[in-house]
Amino acid sequence: MIFLLLHWRVIIGRGPLTAILYFAGSLFPALGFFNVYPMRYSFVADHFQYLSGIGIIVIFSSGVDKITGDKKSLASFILLAALLITLGKLSWNQGPVYKNELSLWKDTIKKNPKAWMAHNNLGVALVAEGKNEEAISHYKMAIKFKPDYTEAHSNLGIALTNKGNTSEAISQLKKAIELNPDYFDAHYNLGNALLRKGNTSEAILYYKKAIELKPDYAQAYNNLGFALMNKGNTSEGISQFEKAIELKPDYAKAHDNLKRARKYSRNIQFR
Repeated sequence: MIFLLLHWRVIIGRGPLTAILYFAGSLFPALGFFNVYPMRYSFVADHFQYLSGIGIIVIFSSGVDKITGDKKSLASFILLAALLITLGKLSWNQGPVYKNELSLWKDTIKKNPKAWMAHNNLGVALVAEGKNEEAISHYKMAIKFKPDYTEAHSNLGIALTNKGNTSEAISQLKKAIELNPDYFDAHYNLGNALLRKGNTSEAILYYKKAIELKPDYAQAYNNLGFALMNKGNTSEGISQFEKAIELKPDYAKAHDNLKRARKYSRNIQFR
């Protein structure tokens, strides 16, 4: 098309050539020649077309104007109206895809069933909606297509913990840590799973590791405080709750835990 328009530029002008060059040039970085972020999971990303599409719109609209000229016939009006209605209907059909994260990732998987990142992201959206069982199946699909996907192993561990399947959750979270020892979320969530299973001493170690990797991790301080309280270490537990609140002043759960811990400490001292 570029070479044809280059050849015809004397007859039809340079406008169409400029438009097609703009289209190709603006789309070129997304054609796989450069390693951009979405290439991690897919070679197609719809949003890369938006700016490039301006070139095609210019070609078409200027072409229609040249063809119709000053003679705006009924036939040309009907043709353009039909085109406008068709494009409007297509846009109307596409709109619901972007309604929320659930619809977006479901549409991505429908078009690219092996998009492992989309399976993981859909799992996260499903957990937020309380659809734990469905989320687990998508996390497992993500791991099937990418076995070394740290985030999917960690997220699967969280979902399994929520379900009460702590043994399998611990296995998945340990796998995530094996793949990425510096992944602080996996350490934190493994602490949660171990705490739920009753392995308080081991949970404390993983909470402390999460804090070591992310010193401003308010949730880890709060849960560490809770674990320490379970071990009978009230004073250190209180200090952890206070640290969580210092990092996140509006952390309601930490405030509640601190209030309970101080009340418990006073009762112990009174006795």
